[in-house]
Amino acid sequence: MPDYESPSPPPEQPTNQSADSASLTPAPRFWGFYALGVYLLAVTCPLVIASFVAAITGITTSEAGKTIHITAGPLVQIILAAGTIWTLRRLNFPISQAGILWQGKPREWRHIGQGVLLGLGISVFAFVYGLVLSLLHLKIDPLAPYKQGLSSPLLTAIFVISAVFLAPVAEELFYRGFVLTMFARNHSRWWAIIVTSLLFALAHLLLVAFVQLFVFAILLSILRLKSKSLVAPIVAHSINNLISVVILLFR
Repeated sequence: MPDYESPSPPPEQPTNQSADSASLTPAPRFWGFYALGVYLLAVTCPLVIASFVAAITGITTSEAGKTIHITAGPLVQIILAAGTIWTLRRLNFPISQAGILWQGKPREWRHIGQGVLLGLGISVFAFVYGLVLSLLHLKIDPLAPYKQGLSSPLLTAIFVISAVFLAPVAEELFYRGFVLTMFARNHSRWWAIIVTSLLFALAHLLLVAFVQLFVFAILLSILRLKSKSLVAPIVAHSINNLISVVILLFR
């Protein structure tokens, strides 16, 4: 019989890897296309639906614009949140590394406290920023478009729920949970923070509040990376939006 060498057994995989290192499976390079697809789906689908509803109800063009702007908000946020979680699972990326994890009561309470402080702090920054611009005779009012659309109790309720509860969760999942995390895996942390914050500020389509949104996004990103959790950014985002809503409704 011919001589032959039996194939050597495959090397054994190390069994003492930490959970973090074992779960760092490289995501596909086209993760950005997933992110873009989720974002476009979240924006276009609700606008199409809201426009159709506005058309069949026969409201005027002026009213339609205000109604679409407010009623599309919750749909955008629901699709954004669901699409983000679906994408993370599609890429086999552990959602815990995106900040969706429980770190125990002491840490989570600390994160909530940090979020409250940041939310209050950015509101103070926004007030000072607006005051400085007014002294320079540059008046900005980023809340004005929303004020014009609150023409009924129902629209007001939809706006409050969307701004205070849905938007903080959905936007933090997408920007600080998904986009920031994926950028930080492939680039330096500061590069990831700057790019993610620019995308966040530009996506709001409020040029008068661009600086405020950009600074806010940077602080949220730093808090997310330092705490390794989305709890603090979500709380900060919610507190900031709550203060803005209260000012809008009662001024």
